[in-house]
Amino acid sequence: MNKYGRRPRIGVSMMAKNAELFIGPVIRCLSWTDGIYLYDDNSNDHTIKNAQDSTRVPLIVESGRNKKSVFERGEMEIRNHLVCQVFKKLNCDLLVLVDSDELLSRNIKTVILQTFSDPKIDSLCFSIWHLYNKKKYIHFWETHMNGTYLIDPHIRVIRKSRRYEMGYPDGSHPFIRTTDLTRCIHGPYHYHLKYYHKSPYPNYSLGFLPEYPTPKQVKPYLRNLSFPIPADVRRCIDMVDWSSISRMETSYYASYKSTRTTLTSREASIHPRDKK
Repeated sequence: MNKYGRRPRIGVSMMAKNAELFIGPVIRCLSWTDGIYLYDDNSNDHTIKNAQDSTRVPLIVESGRNKKSVFERGEMEIRNHLVCQVFKKLNCDLLVLVDSDELLSRNIKTVILQTFSDPKIDSLCFSIWHLYNKKKYIHFWETHMNGTYLIDPHIRVIRKSRRYEMGYPDGSHPFIRTTDLTRCIHGPYHYHLKYYHKSPYPNYSLGFLPEYPTPKQVKPYLRNLSFPIPADVRRCIDMVDWSSISRMETSYYASYKSTRTTLTSREASIHPRDKK
């Protein structure tokens, strides 16, 4: 219960660009929320239709008016615009931040409600599992935050007071800073599909792997999942029609491409915040 004597309303903020492959399962995996706000960045595929056909909760779609992609313009401004817009349009108390290639298990709902029953907590941070298949994930950036072990941690649930900060001068890779008012958890909740072995999308951010890595190139960085994948996430993975799209070229991600580096699996596991 919140200060109004009712269960807090949980809304979702999401951005998408030509995400027809994943958007349906991603939307279905969010059926435990109270509403979804989707910002479509001028997709020229079936992203919007697939989202509308898949939702089981109220869905609001905002279509971008600027023909230049958010990823080319720098996304911090639009992400903070969405934070303000979604809280208002969905009349929610808490906001879940999810990308269009990420699956968030309904098991996180209980954690969210328990976490934010403490009025002092303003954000929830958890590990991201970058799935390669249903048994293994690509392991990088392990660290500790607020005394909790985490893997590639991101804040994904916030109150109205939190905002994105600049990651790089061009506005790319914005993030929400972890503070003493952030709860951190490590568990089987948040799964990323971009690097799945069947994915047609290029690797634009992991500098230690090629743009289209082979199984042999990925193998040194793979680890067994620490927890079984939740049943609802498994069902959504099975919904993805991997054969429907061939290799994708995503020029709008050009500004995000990392400089290719040579890192051992041990070096890749060190979070930038822990490097001397």
